[in-house]
Amino acid sequence: MSNLPVGDAFAPRNEYALEIDFLKEPPLFEVTKTHYAASW
Repeated sequence: MSNLPVGDAFAPRNEYALEIDFLKEPPLFEVTKTHYAASW
């Protein structure tokens, strides 16, 4: 698994993906103590 793709794993399937989604993985934000979401 040394050739993992860069960027967000969902970017190729997301019609609303931004250019940055193909370059970087978005940061995680704590929504609740047990739930996190990755978003710009």
